[in-house]
Amino acid sequence: MNILVIDLDPQGNATTGLGKSNSLEKENIYNLLIGRSKIEDVIKKTIIGGVDPN
Repeated sequence: MNILVIDLDPQGNATTGLGKSNSLEKENIYNLLIGRSKIEDVIKKTIIGGVDPN
């Protein structure tokens, strides 16, 4: 079973908790929601087992 974590928190705590940067200006959920980014650009892999977009 795989899990997709969607971090809608403005501080990005789930993102940083999974070892990812929440400071990528274009590759974030806000730009996805307003149509500036594609979902393929926003989904990121993590080293945490079972939490992966594939």
